Amino acid sequence: HDNVPVACVVRDSLGNVWFGTNGGISILMADSTFTYYDTSNGLSDNNILEIVLDKNGYKWVGTNGGGANYFNDSIWTQYKVADGLIDSVVRAIAVDTAGAVWFGTDSGVSKKAGSVWTSYTMANGLADDRIYDVFVDSDNSVWFATGNGVSIFNGSTWRTVNSPDSFGDN
Repeated sequence: HDNVPVACVVRDSLGNVWFGTNGGISILMADSTFTYYDTSNGLSDNNILEIVLDKNGYKWVGTNGGGANYFNDSIWTQYKVADGLIDSVVRAIAVDTAGAVWFGTDSGVSKKAGSVWTSYTMANGLADDRIYDVFVDSDNSVWFATGNGVSIFNGSTWRTVNSPDSFGDN
């Protein structure tokens, strides 16, 4: 058997464990059986970088070149650059308290609020366009781990933390 790199793991409310791999998604069901998703049954790309659950338990999936995918437990929906994503490599996803979905990509950030897409780059205040992680805090500020520190967006203004003193000794 070949070893399969696993980029992410998430457990849903039914106890199923979702594994994002370079060959698609493997789900260890609560009854110990497996279910699989790949490009043959709904995904835009098999190289999975991120899986996040929204407040309804639906899945948002980031891929390495195929954009983002959304699964409402019955149908997969694909989101690509033509739909509003700033880049097809989606490394990180977070959902804010209003239900907007934030996508961290290799070219900046895209936000999907309902049917409205907005993208942000260094020109808007990001410390770097390559985003490695996204986190929404209790104040609904969105934090972005970048190649040049951390950028924080409170909905109107950007702040960046990127000095060595901010992170302590390495």
